Amino acid sequence: MTTIASIARGNSILLVSFSLWVLMCSTPHSGFLIFFFAAPALLYQLCMLARSWKEHEKRLRRVGALVITSLGIVVVAGFHLYYRLDSRRTADRLVEEVSHFKASYGRYPASVSELNDAKFWQGHPYKLAYTSDKGKPVLFYGATFVPFEQWEYDFTAQAWKYVQD
Repeated sequence: MTTIASIARGNSILLVSFSLWVLMCSTPHSGFLIFFFAAPALLYQLCMLARSWKEHEKRLRRVGALVITSLGIVVVAGFHLYYRLDSRRTADRLVEEVSHFKASYGRYPASVSELNDAKFWQGHPYKLAYTSDKGKPVLFYGATFVPFEQWEYDFTAQAWKYVQD
């Protein structure tokens, strides 16, 4: 237990800064920032570990810093995996409702306000959007890792398509 405490004490600035970094990068549409922070931090920590390999106390501190950095990356990746799965699950639910509406009424809904759970769809996160353009449905949601890319649903092919900005 004293080893963990000494590692944390020796890396307190890194621990605080990476905690803030994890908070910032864990929000939807900001995961791409991981590349600007994590890659240089990992490279730096690996170089410093190689430099201080012969001194036990410094080596222990550098291994701790490497663990903190790696743990931050894993946490951010976990959040974005959850966002991706949750947004797809929600969008698939909207696809089912739109398809059910089409089967029931013979046409696609003009907007989500015609659907049963309209209030849920109108205020949903992940930039989920649906409209009907001249009777042709358009459904998409924003990719959760980067801010300007999206997933669009093709109702004729019944498949999702990733659209880059």
